[in-house]
Amino acid sequence: LLVQAAREAITRIDHAVAELRLQVDGQLPSVGVGTVEHGIRTGLLTEALRALQGAERDHKAPDAYVEVRVHQLTSSAALIALRERTVDVAVVSTRPPAEHKDLSSVRLVQDPLGAALVPADAPFAGARPAGHAVPIRALSQLPLIVVPEHADPLVRARRDAALAAVGMADTPRREAGDESAALAMVGAGLGWLLVPISCTTGRVAVPAGVHACPLVDFQLPFGLHLVWRRNDHRTAVDCLRRALRYAADQQNRRAAAEPHA
Repeated sequence: LLVQAAREAITRIDHAVAELRLQVDGQLPSVGVGTVEHGIRTGLLTEALRALQGAERDHKAPDAYVEVRVHQLTSSAALIALRERTVDVAVVSTRPPAEHKDLSSVRLVQDPLGAALVPADAPFAGARPAGHAVPIRALSQLPLIVVPEHADPLVRARRDAALAAVGMADTPRREAGDESAALAMVGAGLGWLLVPISCTTGRVAVPAGVHACPLVDFQLPFGLHLVWRRNDHRTAVDCLRRALRYAADQQNRRAAAEPHA
């Protein structure tokens, strides 16, 4: 234990010296973050970067001067990039496997998959889709739109199992190349999207021609987790982690204050 503690202390000193050299040379420490698309759409990353800029501007944290590189990735790709040191922190929808002892993680926000984005004029047998809760089987009239390139295998498997449990295993599927294409397909009446409940609260922008409906009988646990390398003690990385946790705390407080559907 003493040897391990000594190694960690030496690593911290090495990182601090390297960052000090960068500042002396007039360079900013660079930190890469790999995030799933939901971390961007919900404004979590934007709020974290604003908090980071505010700390710099107010000179409350001199070590907050950081150059941040943002990469939109799937959870699987972000965890691979983290272990390969392409990015330094990851915002993902699934925790890293237990065998990855070199990674640490903490939950940022909980945002269950419990809503659907549907065409504004969808006739759900008398149901009113404009913000009104609908049973998920009412959506069987439309194909489910999926984005294979952005789907994490674990989340996809859990989604398919949950749909099968409510009798929608045979729901027809339509594939979209990316999130923008999927939203356009919904607006054109070509199908529906399963999305987190935050899409019904106004926290996530919904395009014209699309309505967000809470689902009365379907909710699949989903959220965002912050992951980083356990032995990465750089001040710049710690600063970004703190900014992301601060942004998540702010979002969680606002979510707790919102009326429940």
